[in-house]
Amino acid sequence: MTEGMSDEVINGNYRGWADRVADELAKANPSFTYMNLAIRGKLLKQVVENQIPTAIKYIQGKQTLVSFHAGANDVLRPNYRPEVSLPQYELGLNS
Repeated sequence: MTEGMSDEVINGNYRGWADRVADELAKANPSFTYMNLAIRGKLLKQVVENQIPTAIKYIQGKQTLVSFHAGANDVLRPNYRPEVSLPQYELGLNS
């Protein structure tokens, strides 16, 4: 669930850092599969409540790598309060 905005556009196509890391992992392991569940514009609470439960369904044991980064859209809001976001972020990490 990591979109990786502001990465450079290559050959007219946007490829975020998560997509580029997945490309390299796939080169090293032919059985590697990748799924990016990030949805642009979501707030941290929305990610924790909606996207993390969906991602958890796809975990297949210890070999599953999960990248979780959210909250940047919250920080951009004029009334951002880190004391509200931190417990939400911790909830996401502990899911």
